[in-house]
Amino acid sequence: MSLNEAKLNDLLIVKGIKAGRKAYRRLVSLGINVGDRIRVLHSAPFGGAILVEDLDSGIKVALGQGLARKIIVEHAQHN
Repeated sequence: MSLNEAKLNDLLIVKGIKAGRKAYRRLVSLGINVGDRIRVLHSAPFGGAILVEDLDSGIKVALGQGLARKIIVEHAQHN
């Protein structure tokens, strides 16, 4: 599934980034990398931005729906 389909407080693992070179570089520069564990902190209504926290680096970043659609995630196993 893509990140824009995730629900509030979902714990996810980034499995891939389906984007062109420019969008891929943008996501990496924001700290979103394949293999990272992330959590959805906030999802604005009406297709607004999604706020995620990278649990590996501790950064928080807001992503628009366009970029969020390019991030392929799956639910993380709870330990």
